[in-house]
Amino acid sequence: MRSIAELRQTGKAAIDPGMEVRFTGSVVDADRANASIFISDGVKGIFVHHTLTTVHDAPQWGDRVEVRGRLDSGQFANIVVVDPFRAEHSVRVLGKNAPPPAQTVNGTELLEPARDSDWIRIEAHVIEVTQRDKQFHLSCEADHQSFEVIVRAPVPPQWIPWHLAECDIVLNGVAATQFNTARQMTQRFVRINRVDDIQITRQATQPGQSGRSTNVDALFREDGPKPQDLIKIQGISTLVLPGKGFYLRSNGGGIWVQTSQPIAAAPGTFVECEGWARLGEIKPFLRARQATILAYGVPISPLPLLSLIHI
Repeated sequence: MRSIAELRQTGKAAIDPGMEVRFTGSVVDADRANASIFISDGVKGIFVHHTLTTVHDAPQWGDRVEVRGRLDSGQFANIVVVDPFRAEHSVRVLGKNAPPPAQTVNGTELLEPARDSDWIRIEAHVIEVTQRDKQFHLSCEADHQSFEVIVRAPVPPQWIPWHLAECDIVLNGVAATQFNTARQMTQRFVRINRVDDIQITRQATQPGQSGRSTNVDALFREDGPKPQDLIKIQGISTLVLPGKGFYLRSNGGGIWVQTSQPIAAAPGTFVECEGWARLGEIKPFLRARQATILAYGVPISPLPLLSLIHI
């Protein structure tokens, strides 16, 4: 019987190919498609490669389990391999709905490489919500440290929580790692199986609050709206990049509207965008929390280029 901390701390040189281990813990992330589960005992977590032979032996989130398998050094940190063709290897469910308390960490602690596979709880600010491959992602920041949250629970497009943008949240999840061939961490992200593991602690806006209308050329002027002010801009779309946003010609010039929300804003569509002004490399852009089509039209004529500068 080994503790997960002991399994994690075993040096690579000390791991024998036949080192069999047995330990208990709770499933805090389960991904049957990729033959993986994360197990935590409330202190440390570990990745378990578990190839299932039938759907009936699939462990679920919250299951308390006994794992019998082989310790492996993995590609980044130590892992446990459960071979379905070895009779002594198994993941046996001991009980249901028994997740351990998550370890509370701050942004700096989350980025410690040794936090890999740990079941953590963290307060964060959501910068942006995006949808990729039927999962939604949250770009977050905590204590000036950036990380990505992947909510792997499949949800239909109409349920994507776009409203989380610019909110403060507290979340429970598994600290997962992207790494290179030199076993160096290159990115930290947090895996979440359930939408219920995200709780809003501060709303971006008050219920019923509406942005005030403004012009593009007023953004980030001394007397213009502040970054925390909810603003509203209307204009005609000129180019749409699905999943990223669109360009808008509005009063005061053109502006990039950043949003991954699906919107049929073909060129010539009259759109009202509500969100927050953010600094861009060339000029401010709008991070939209909502984009509404007001009318459909035809693409507008391009502005004439009055002069060319030849170098």
